Amino acid sequence: MGRHDDISASRRSNIVLGKFAKYLRDNPGHNPEMPLIDAGRFIRDVDRGLYLRSGIPENYGIGSSGAVCAAIYDEYGRGPESGIGLTDQPGIQMTRAHLAAMESYFHGQSSGVDPSCIYFNKPLIVEGRNSLTVCHPEQLKKQEIRSFLLDTGISGNTGEQVRSFRKSLTGHGLDKNFTEQYIPLVNQIVDQLTGGIPAYDSLLKLSGFQQELFRDMIPEAFHSVWQFGLDTGSYACKLCGSGGGGYILGFTADFERAGRILAERYSLSPIRIDVF
Repeated sequence: MGRHDDISASRRSNIVLGKFAKYLRDNPGHNPEMPLIDAGRFIRDVDRGLYLRSGIPENYGIGSSGAVCAAIYDEYGRGPESGIGLTDQPGIQMTRAHLAAMESYFHGQSSGVDPSCIYFNKPLIVEGRNSLTVCHPEQLKKQEIRSFLLDTGISGNTGEQVRSFRKSLTGHGLDKNFTEQYIPLVNQIVDQLTGGIPAYDSLLKLSGFQQELFRDMIPEAFHSVWQFGLDTGSYACKLCGSGGGGYILGFTADFERAGRILAERYSLSPIRIDVF
């Protein structure tokens, strides 16, 4: 939280927080999972100029709304349920439900996973609808994989993209592919990443599935970028968040080669991130 920053960015943040504060004040009775928030103190702080200073770009699929919810929950949450030390299964599930209810303001519907990862400052392993555990760094076994981000230069709209995807599942046979093939593949990759089993081939397969199932969520200018990675096996692309713009996440077994390809063919500069 800050009070002195770029005036336009800080003013914009202050306006967003003001609307969010009034939503949290007025809507807890409509959602039983909404946490107890000291909305009165939150609103008073907003009136005094409170804003959120963050390096996360908005509408880029890497957790800007999750960061807002986690910060507000940590600062203004009331009662023992908002304590940062709740890392047992019931505590994590309760925190996730609270943060999902809060983030629904921004997206219309939220799993609560993104803000929970930010709140606990650790990756989370999701198993089904009712199992969520903290993944400690030592559980991510070393992989011969390098990760990177590609900036599409376009802001996405998560709520709009989620609604579009849910609509596309209806009556087009995609629902069966999604539930019977895509989700099991995601679970397989999680098991590989946490079990030290090489996962790159599975990530390439996931990239192909996303190209098929989520094609409308991939910016048109990046369709050929995505396809070239699949054709050559030099890198695998994955959407961040709901897609439609923002960042695209990449995986490669040879970052230098992938970087040269992306720079020479598409004038892109991949941003390397160290995950494993």
